[in-house]
Amino acid sequence: MIRLTSLTALLSLVVALAACGPPPPPPRLAIVILLDAARADRFSCYGYERQTTPHMDALAQRGAVFLRHFSQGTTTRAALPTLLYSRYFALPVFPASSAVPLTEPGNLFRRWDDASVSLPAAVSADGFRTAAISAHVWLRDETRFVQEFDELVELPAALDEGHVSADAAQVVDAALDWIGRHADRDALLYLHVMDTHFPHEFGPDAARFFGDRPAPVERFSAAGRPRDTDTPLTPDERDYLDALYDGSLAATDREIGRLVDALDAAGRLEATSIVVTADHGEHLMEVPGRFAHGGAWYDAVAHIPLIVFSPGEVQPQRSDALTDLVDVMPTLLRVLDVDLPSGKALDGIDLLSEHPALQREAEYAFFERGVRGRDGKLLLGKGDEQTLSDGTTPQGLSYFDLRADPHELQDVADSHPAQVEALLEVYRDRLERPYRRFVESVSNVQPKLAFAIAPRDMIFAALPAAVAPQRLATACEEPGGGWMLCRRTIDNWLLATQGAPPLKMGIAIPAGPYRVTLNVVGQGLVRLGVSGTGGDAGVAAEHALDGGAFSVDGELRGTDVSLGEVQIRDGVFRMSLAPVGDGCLLLRRVGFEPLLPGVDPGASDDERLERLRELGYVR
Repeated sequence: MIRLTSLTALLSLVVALAACGPPPPPPRLAIVILLDAARADRFSCYGYERQTTPHMDALAQRGAVFLRHFSQGTTTRAALPTLLYSRYFALPVFPASSAVPLTEPGNLFRRWDDASVSLPAAVSADGFRTAAISAHVWLRDETRFVQEFDELVELPAALDEGHVSADAAQVVDAALDWIGRHADRDALLYLHVMDTHFPHEFGPDAARFFGDRPAPVERFSAAGRPRDTDTPLTPDERDYLDALYDGSLAATDREIGRLVDALDAAGRLEATSIVVTADHGEHLMEVPGRFAHGGAWYDAVAHIPLIVFSPGEVQPQRSDALTDLVDVMPTLLRVLDVDLPSGKALDGIDLLSEHPALQREAEYAFFERGVRGRDGKLLLGKGDEQTLSDGTTPQGLSYFDLRADPHELQDVADSHPAQVEALLEVYRDRLERPYRRFVESVSNVQPKLAFAIAPRDMIFAALPAAVAPQRLATACEEPGGGWMLCRRTIDNWLLATQGAPPLKMGIAIPAGPYRVTLNVVGQGLVRLGVSGTGGDAGVAAEHALDGGAFSVDGELRGTDVSLGEVQIRDGVFRMSLAPVGDGCLLLRRVGFEPLLPGVDPGASDDERLERLRELGYVR
């Protein structure tokens, strides 16, 4: 009887346990780590001779490493939306505020296409909580990038200690805190780390790589930038710059190792997916004149790391396929077993798929104005992407034979017509459809956030003379009275020398009311056109511009002069400028604050601007 009772109890327990079913799987955790300005060829797991990344190497040994991975942008602003939305042609996701003032008129008339969806939005639809932890000063609450996440953890920089960004240790501390507070549900965490971006300090890791010898500090600024980027580096200077960059990468790697170790100690690592990548690489003066990033899609700024770690989902592998930053999102969704929301589509491909149709994709990497094969690269000129929709032949083609010329010094397009035509056909075949979708997604709705337009994006009745930034130092001493335009990304200005006649100009802006300011240096007069007036339509308004005494000493920060409320009626803001007195007048930008009910256009943020200047983004 005792045995029967025991057996009955045991059977009851078995039935009860069976009814309960297996224990639920642990919550999914995905961490996307973006290292700003990180070059793939400086990672140990990519073949670099220095042991710069032992902790990320350990992730790579258990995951997938994509050896020929390329960004779709050479700046953060261009690259980040391609990662976030898996789009070859994408609108900027930042900035459109006074803290980072500049945008382009064309972007004001575009919208995201109906099939687009961001990575955080896609996983949110599957029940994930999402957050961004950022050391980048551009990523703030009111930007499109941050609005895609459930929350932003913004990290302050210790400006009083000379740091313009929070360091990797702060990012990891914040990540561990956030993960601990959201351990009971699926979560996606984006980490934006700035340590691999200039400025670089000569810290212990850099000293270890450089060795015990006098540092050639006279050639470099306190931020580690060469004072003269056109003159080739001496061997010691080469070693010093490499040590600065490699040291920052090694310090970052150590913090990523701390993050991984903490997840392992908490028993969460085996249920965690980790992606390590970058927005772009960095020129380190291997070619004199090429430093930092931006500009053409050369490999030094385009070749970036991609490591995908996910125990049980990703088998250890090293792929030699050519892959794109737009491929990260579909690959991660596959790893997380998350389906795209209905009606949404991506430009990228799942890099872990073995479908035969994807094999051709593995032979090429793409840029909005270029395509790279294994042996050669085709670059198009600015604006030539429009040939995707009108079928004309691009005018600014360049072709580089990468086997004979790995640093991309010699354009050999004229002597390689067959290779040019073949790559042009590949470019059109892959990117024509994404480009058409991009240009057909138009909008005439007034923006909600403040923005500014630089002179390089204005339309002039008479084209000013194009000049280099150095011309500013002597321009006002030259006789003749005329207009000059510097179109450089950072050094961008319009200058009227003494006696220059009034110059008419226009800016394409969606119709609506705005508060308008001009940032100027010197004294002048602005006259508003009939489509942008301070009063009734057809009545011009004049404003005196007092930007202080004109001087080129120090930084050209300028003075913001308010023009008050301006009603733009036909999609164009028109004005004319002229200097007054015996000095020059310099225009740096025109700012627009949309006047919409219930919308705060935002105020200037001097601290952010100072950090951006230190990073080299604005002046």
